[in-house]
Amino acid sequence: MALKAVYDKQDDIPEAHRDLFVEKGDKWEIQVEGMKTTADVDRLSTSLEKERTDHKETKAKLKPFSGLNLEDVQAKLDKYDELEALAGTKTIDDDKINELVEKRIKTQLAPIQRENETLKASVAEKDTALTEFQKKDTKRTVNDTVRDAATKAKVRPEALPDVLLLGEHLFKPTEDGKVATAEGLTPDLWLGDMQKQRPHWWPESSGGGSNPGGGGQFSENPFSAENWNMTKQGQVLRESPEKAEQMAKAAGTTVGGKKPETKPAA
Repeated sequence: MALKAVYDKQDDIPEAHRDLFVEKGDKWEIQVEGMKTTADVDRLSTSLEKERTDHKETKAKLKPFSGLNLEDVQAKLDKYDELEALAGTKTIDDDKINELVEKRIKTQLAPIQRENETLKASVAEKDTALTEFQKKDTKRTVNDTVRDAATKAKVRPEALPDVLLLGEHLFKPTEDGKVATAEGLTPDLWLGDMQKQRPHWWPESSGGGSNPGGGGQFSENPFSAENWNMTKQGQVLRESPEKAEQMAKAAGTTVGGKKPETKPAA
């Protein structure tokens, strides 16, 4: 039996293909990436027809004004209050003069105010676009750094989406051009700590406490209270002073500093 794109009831869909359909309104429609269903085309046609009808109605309403200059019309409308005030009196006293002055100022300021509103809307739009760009740039920078660290740490390719998802929430670009957490933990050190929490991120041959990401033959942070080890601290310091400083900062101490206090159990 041929598979249809739209069914009235879910029970009418062949059971083997039901997971390809979603409910839309009172119908069940197939969902295939890049494919438009008949219902999609019908909805689009209805929307386009409504837009054409609205356009015709608007054009018909504006036809009597087709020969007018919109800027001239707006200028006359701006002067309406002033002209109305003049038409209502034969003599002009001080109050009337003040009223006319206020209305004239209002008339002169009206185009400026409209331009100001237009400029404010444009600035707001550009600010929104800039914010979105900065968010995307930050996300790209973090993802690129985390992906590079994961590749060096030999993370399984199929685990990379999970690594990037967690990395987006943990890391931010720093003022010195690096990517780290608020505590100074960098992606490579984080991945070393994650070997115990997410062992399935690595091939089985990389498990068992190994550290495919480098930085010595251990995955625990030797500067932390739980894994305090001065021998391993010295090993890291010899291999990479910068990495030793990062690991110490992440553990809450400094290179050559005191052992941090053990964190209470959650």
